[in-house]
Amino acid sequence: MCVRGLRTTLALRSAFKQKLAPEDQDYDHTTQKYFQYAQERKARLEKSDGKKLKL
Repeated sequence: MCVRGLRTTLALRSAFKQKLAPEDQDYDHTTQKYFQYAQERKARLEKSDGKKLKL
């Protein structure tokens, strides 16, 4: 087992998590906007097609 490789991997993982870990509030806001957009898009497609989409 290579200890240097494990240390490097661990350091990279922890730095990546710290840099990209979203705050709960930011994450909730982002996902809410995403699902709202998807719902609106689905409604427009259903209206234009005149039938329900099957997902």
